Amino acid sequence: MANRNVEIIQEIISELNALQNSKDPPDTRQDGPIPFPRLLFGKNNAQILVNKRIDHLIHDLGRETYNGELKIDHIATLQEWRRTIRSFIGDELTSDIDFTNEEVAAETVSKNLQDYKQKEVLASNKTEWAFPATIFCNVTLEPFRVGPVLIEMREDWLTRKFKEGAVSKTTKRRLENKWSNGKVNRPRNATNDSLFEREIDRAAKDHKFMITVGLECLLPDAAQKRAETLANLTLVALACIWENPSDALKFFYLADDGSNWSINRLKIDGSYIFSRNERLRFPGKHINEDDLCAVFSDNKEHWQGITHIFDFLATSRPETAKKALYDSLSQAIIFFQRACIETSDLMSVMNFAMTLDALAQGGKSKGIVTMIESLTGWRCDQVITRSGQTIKDIVKRIYSDARSRTVHGTSERYHLDWQELREIATYITRLCLTQAIGRAGELKHAACMSDLFYEQQE
Repeated sequence: MANRNVEIIQEIISELNALQNSKDPPDTRQDGPIPFPRLLFGKNNAQILVNKRIDHLIHDLGRETYNGELKIDHIATLQEWRRTIRSFIGDELTSDIDFTNEEVAAETVSKNLQDYKQKEVLASNKTEWAFPATIFCNVTLEPFRVGPVLIEMREDWLTRKFKEGAVSKTTKRRLENKWSNGKVNRPRNATNDSLFEREIDRAAKDHKFMITVGLECLLPDAAQKRAETLANLTLVALACIWENPSDALKFFYLADDGSNWSINRLKIDGSYIFSRNERLRFPGKHINEDDLCAVFSDNKEHWQGITHIFDFLATSRPETAKKALYDSLSQAIIFFQRACIETSDLMSVMNFAMTLDALAQGGKSKGIVTMIESLTGWRCDQVITRSGQTIKDIVKRIYSDARSRTVHGTSERYHLDWQELREIATYITRLCLTQAIGRAGELKHAACMSDLFYEQQE
């Protein structure tokens, strides 16, 4: 890998030397109808004119250095890392390195690149992302932490930001006035502070909760994606407390999750036209104070397991003895979230099937049945529906009929009604997932999913 890096860097240097020694400008005829000069920006605002080949070589260097022993893919997106490498090459090409000896210069730049990668990986930059959210509509919640995630009221978040110096006293007062009584504040002069106020109010004015995610050692794009994932999974973890998490997630959502509030349709029946509306989102769930306390106090193993999983997801270098366990549970929760919010019943059942398969470590139908028996105590031949279906029957319908046949394009029922199976799949999958998460938080020595089953059998 290192030799390949040197080869690419040497090609960049050679191509640049040839370009700078040429009397003709770079050929841009293949760059589109309105070609722009290709530029690299280096030290001291220096600019270097490059051609399409150099751009492609830098692109290749970014891909080559993305994977490897330093695991750049854990701290950055590929596109983000390519931008980083482009900036690095620009700085190197405008440094005091002698590029007349292309081979020696390439070795020097390659060594500098290794040092740069090490510096990026070990960087301890901290980032915090705040996501306005709708959760409950009639109660206030004390700040509740789940690993790197903090759930709090927007007023508590505003007070915390004021104490940290991120929000001014004026901004805090004006936002509190607006949020508490809907008072319209007088316009402010255009300053950074007024901009912060406007941005906070625009994001949080219709959402009473804030979900804050703190991360370290991640580049900005990767940190944003990781934070969004953790914020969404926080709502899923909360929804799992209810028997029907799909319904709960109609009340729990982020401000920017892209979900529609309703689906509007028109039905034409002869000479009559009817409006058929289906509401997908509601302004927060109603809950009493005692039930709210029980959500957190009566589910300590659940939240302890979620904390371990979130800590694992938040790290840039997830090396732990429990990596296999947390990998399986993390993927299961992600599939479960997609299943709950999916509007298509068939697609929902397919995601529930993937959730069960992740918990069963890819054991297919047989492995899923064994996993269900271990986590729930049910027998494979136990009837659990009024129609007389056993666990084995239901797993066959979920995994084989819904998932496998649809994925392989052999299903003849893909266009039919899957609502009943979705309800059954929701019930079974939620029970297995919450049992697995609870045991992961309770059993200290469990290192993989099978350890959860083994501990239960003992």
